[in-house]
Amino acid sequence: RDCRRIVDDLLLFCRGEEAPLPTSAVTLSTLSRELAEDLAPLMVDGADLGDTIVDSNRSALRQILVNLGSNARKAGARSLSLKRGQEREEMVSILLEDDGPGIPKDVATRIFETFFTTSRAGEGTGLGLSISHGLARRLGGTLTLLRPSTPTTFELLIPKGRT
Repeated sequence: RDCRRIVDDLLLFCRGEEAPLPTSAVTLSTLSRELAEDLAPLMVDGADLGDTIVDSNRSALRQILVNLGSNARKAGARSLSLKRGQEREEMVSILLEDDGPGIPKDVATRIFETFFTTSRAGEGTGLGLSISHGLARRLGGTLTLLRPSTPTTFELLIPKGRT
């Protein structure tokens, strides 16, 4: 089911469409456990995001965070941590940090561009971060590179759950 949703998202992306994603209550502690499995052995202790409930799309959240983790692994990171950032108004902050070599300034300004890649030919499409950025917007949130130097830090802001 996740693969089907990824293909559907890719087709929307190629057509330039950004329809809102269907959302439901997602418990971040459950998402943390799933991500620890998806990103093993890169994920380190401290991957518990707590029991906060967000109004989001589980598949899209996983895709965004797995894309970030996969890129960190390809860049040479040996460990990755996932933690809660400071909440802002009605938004929950998820921080993903890695111990890789960092992102050069000339690359950092382009990382969310469609088809931009630093991978060798045949090793990357340049779609992962661009799609992740679009998914974050479709969830009503944002994906930002907070710190390009080590620890490289991305922040995903997503709407809090309705209580």
